[in-house]
Amino acid sequence: MGSDDWKRFFALMGSAIAIRENTPQVPGTPEDQRELVDELQHHAKTLKVHDILTGYGFAVFELLGEEKGAEVFLLVLDPTTKEVDVTAYGQDELKAESEYLDTERGLKREHGQQAVLVSAESVSSLKRAYPNYFLDTGAFLDALASAMAK
Repeated sequence: MGSDDWKRFFALMGSAIAIRENTPQVPGTPEDQRELVDELQHHAKTLKVHDILTGYGFAVFELLGEEKGAEVFLLVLDPTTKEVDVTAYGQDELKAESEYLDTERGLKREHGQQAVLVSAESVSSLKRAYPNYFLDTGAFLDALASAMAK
């Protein structure tokens, strides 16, 4: 799932990590390391990967104070301001879906803003179900910096 640009970025990053680990590269990515690095740098810059992945790290702090009875969460990430807006909903999924769609239409994509609507019984199950929003992205960003430096 996701945009073709993000899928391509992760394929390129997979090949960069494969080279580091002496394993087969992702099919369809450049075999020449310079070409791989050039394309990886282009996608990382265009997609604002560093800002977006850093922003996800802030989501955990926002959710820790949310309502205990919430079943649905709308997360809106703005990587330029390093802010995550969290709206918790009880059982009114239709309202959550409606507000998600309204939010999606109003996002400034050129700034890397993203929205996601997730369902969970509690914050802890939300963290288990969607670990990418809560894990420290530092190790991945370090691997990206290392791959682009070659």
